[in-house]
Amino acid sequence: MKEGLEIERTFLLKQIPNCNDYPKLEMLQHYVHIGDDRFGVRATYQEGKETYYDKTYKKFLSEGVYDEKIIDLTKKEFHELSKHSHKSIAKQRIVVPTVYGLKWEIDVFDYPLTLVLAEIEIPHIGYEIIMPDFIKDALLMEVTHLRQFTNYALA
Repeated sequence: MKEGLEIERTFLLKQIPNCNDYPKLEMLQHYVHIGDDRFGVRATYQEGKETYYDKTYKKFLSEGVYDEKIIDLTKKEFHELSKHSHKSIAKQRIVVPTVYGLKWEIDVFDYPLTLVLAEIEIPHIGYEIIMPDFIKDALLMEVTHLRQFTNYALA
């Protein structure tokens, strides 16, 4: 189990950046309401690795700041909880580590058109982000403050 503050910044990109040498994950997320309990369940697939399943409680605190709790699930638990979902979303994620110990997560959503978002989780709100060229070259705008770019809203 992992819990604590998640502080992240999100950027809209005009294209998938050139980062082919990094791990690619396939993710399926369902949003579940059972009574007053609201959470997400996610399956993460990566070629050559065992599929990982988790349940996430995420509470909005302020723009880009969430109280988050992640609990590991079994495959069976994931599928049982998925039956109660009211929204779902699938995406491909490319994970690019930085020299500063952080990582960029490039999420690619396929709709009628492709939507590409880049997120970076930072250690504190005032943290200065050093944007790599592959992000700068594809950057349209920061969307951290726009809730319509959250996974939940996109689902």
